[in-house]
Amino acid sequence: WGWVGPRRARWGGLWHPAAWRALVSGGRLIDAPPRLGHHPTASLVYLLVYGLLAWLAASGLALLASTQAHGPFAAAFGYDAALTAQLSAPHRMAGWLVALFVPVHLAMLAVHARLHRHPVAQAMLTGVQYLESK
Repeated sequence: WGWVGPRRARWGGLWHPAAWRALVSGGRLIDAPPRLGHHPTASLVYLLVYGLLAWLAASGLALLASTQAHGPFAAAFGYDAALTAQLSAPHRMAGWLVALFVPVHLAMLAVHARLHRHPVAQAMLTGVQYLESK
């Protein structure tokens, strides 16, 4: 959806600095959705996960080069034990954080469905989002 989905589902729909400031100042990260599009807290988490995935790809390729002298970074980092020592723990931690994202994401779908009566899962599949009229 980031490239071809509805306007609010695209990458630009993840950027909400004013809403983030309001959430932090109000201290309520799991409020009902204020508008159509990504929930401000969710958009922060998605950006974090996308950053972690980019880090996993880059550090994984660097580790491949430093441990096996393969991949696009092999010429620069081939068999570099110091680099392997520096990257192994952060790479592993990022992997665990991405794995943790999955159950937390599913739990938050349930929270939105139960507490806010907001069908977020349906919007994720179809790209069509509904909010209750007030």
